[in-house]
Amino acid sequence: MRTNWITVMLLILCLCLMPALVRAEIISSGFCGAQGENLTWTLDENGLLMISGEGAMQDFAWGDSPFFFNTSIESVVITEGVTHIGQFAFLSCYSISSVSLPESLESIAGSAFTQCFAMHEVALPDHLQSLGDGAFATCGLSGSMFIPASVSEIGYGAFLETALEAIEVDPDNPNYVSVDGVLFTKDMKTLLQYPERRPGSIYEVPDGTEQFSSNSFFSCTELESVFLPASLREIDENQCFQFCDALQEITVDAENLNYASLDGVLFTKDVKKLIRYPDNREAVTYAIPDGVETIGPFAFFHSLHVTKIDIPEGVEGIGWCAFGECQNLHKVVFAASVRTIRSAAFSECTDLTIYGRSDSYVQSFALSQNIPFRALDRDIQWSLVLPDDLTEIEKEAFAGDSSVTSVKLGEAVRSIGSGAFAMCTMLEDVWIPKGVTSIAQDAFDPDQPLIFYGTYGSAAQAYADAQGFVFVVSDEEMDKQT
Repeated sequence: MRTNWITVMLLILCLCLMPALVRAEIISSGFCGAQGENLTWTLDENGLLMISGEGAMQDFAWGDSPFFFNTSIESVVITEGVTHIGQFAFLSCYSISSVSLPESLESIAGSAFTQCFAMHEVALPDHLQSLGDGAFATCGLSGSMFIPASVSEIGYGAFLETALEAIEVDPDNPNYVSVDGVLFTKDMKTLLQYPERRPGSIYEVPDGTEQFSSNSFFSCTELESVFLPASLREIDENQCFQFCDALQEITVDAENLNYASLDGVLFTKDVKKLIRYPDNREAVTYAIPDGVETIGPFAFFHSLHVTKIDIPEGVEGIGWCAFGECQNLHKVVFAASVRTIRSAAFSECTDLTIYGRSDSYVQSFALSQNIPFRALDRDIQWSLVLPDDLTEIEKEAFAGDSSVTSVKLGEAVRSIGSGAFAMCTMLEDVWIPKGVTSIAQDAFDPDQPLIFYGTYGSAAQAYADAQGFVFVVSDEEMDKQT
């Protein structure tokens, strides 16, 4: 009996010691402390990274962290005693799915967890004081993030390009507050971040808000309409409302002294500067309003639908990336007044033709950027001139005629039938008299890069605008007006 009892006790002891005996193998280790050896780290074969010691972690330059781009790291445990997580510490650690932070932690530096795509949640400790710029940018955070009462500093874009639906704040925090999941300074004067996956298509910025932080509205996938209050006085015009693919309109309180909205497009109050054209505004053509002098940087950036833009006399400058990534933009028609266009104004507009006056600044710009240019004032040799006694152009009258490069209709023409000039693959210029009152929708091929000439306010202009063709008030009509 005594032998059996001893055997049982030995078995129990072995079972208790087994976890220690089968502990995962350490595959790499080192130091990462701001003072060198004050912090040590180990990475085991199961992807567990353990950081321990006393004090702060080193702040790293981009790509210099020992953990940079290490896809073997799946979980991180930082033990009590560590007070600071260094800049770029876990940059591009794509496989990190869980992080345990100690109560001793006081600060998380800029870009510490940037591009940790597998990390969907993290609990910030109760004594944390600061989050650096982009601390959790472009990582996999989703759902809700809770900011403790102790946090006194949140850097620019700390949660940029995440899937957060709400950012909540401890009510006892003296520096920040959350209203309906949106992050503000405690006094509600600065809107810091609208969570990118916040539910709801309409958002009314609270009255009393005076400014937006940079990228406060960025890649807001659900937002369709936003209302700006009378109190708002400052917007980061370069970056606000970028990549908001559902946004159709930006409206402004009529009492606002700094901004205005026309047809859902954001302008300065005096309408001299166009600030932001919503990404998902459905119109395919847009005419810049008269009185506008400047099209701001990123004004049309990433617009999803616009195919043609008319820029009138009076516009003098076009900002950096103003039309960048407008991949459906095919035609921009310039008046002669433009004097400045930043070099990246049309970056990644892959199928664009610029229309303007010969020997103009616009033509020089187009040539310098290798953008196709068509002059609106060139001397046209009409290849087809229709007689003045012709009143109707019948259905498919000239369809498929590849010899027609330009056509001038007679003064008596009143209607143009279906497919009248369909498949005229070489046709470029069309002069239509003011007496024309009816043009079939498919009279001309919609994909043909046509220039229409005629009278201001005519049926020809209405047709060209509706179909996305370029329209020019003809020199003959201008001569008659003068």
